[in-house]
Amino acid sequence: MLDFDNRVLGIEIYNDYSYSYSKGWLENPDYKAPDESERGFSLSIWDRILSTGRRCWGFCEPDHVRSGTNWRGMNILLVPEFAEHDCLKAYRRGEFYGCLKNNGLAVKDFSATESAIFIRLSASATIKFISEAGTISTIKGECAKYDIPQKDGSPNVLYVRIEVEEDSGERLFLQPVMYN
Repeated sequence: MLDFDNRVLGIEIYNDYSYSYSKGWLENPDYKAPDESERGFSLSIWDRILSTGRRCWGFCEPDHVRSGTNWRGMNILLVPEFAEHDCLKAYRRGEFYGCLKNNGLAVKDFSATESAIFIRLSASATIKFISEAGTISTIKGECAKYDIPQKDGSPNVLYVRIEVEEDSGERLFLQPVMYN
């Protein structure tokens, strides 16, 4: 769908329903859950899509909440003003990140250039830089920088995305920076 309709912006990267019912999607005995390292997440398929060079945003939505959990899932829009036009532009441009709990952990600063990616958080957490090669750097702290590998003066990666995880279980998923 990413190739055929420009209204398709990405995929849902966490789905509690697939976690809860992974043994039989809609009671279909032939259903086989996608190959993911964590049930309920679609991070492996997101990385497979990104590895093709396609732009694909990752969305966290509060549509499936298991009783007894505090997972809410939401997208945090990075907009100058909370106006409809600015919000729609932010979704189209990938100027948002997903979170699972919205418990206070937030991105305070983010920048990406041809040579480096930098992130600063509101609190210390584990920051993972991920590319088509898998997890390429893991740093514990409030700030992290990843130097983009170069080949003949150009970035030597297709994409880099960032995942952040806090001890409370909060996770943040930043949109990928495409380098192809």
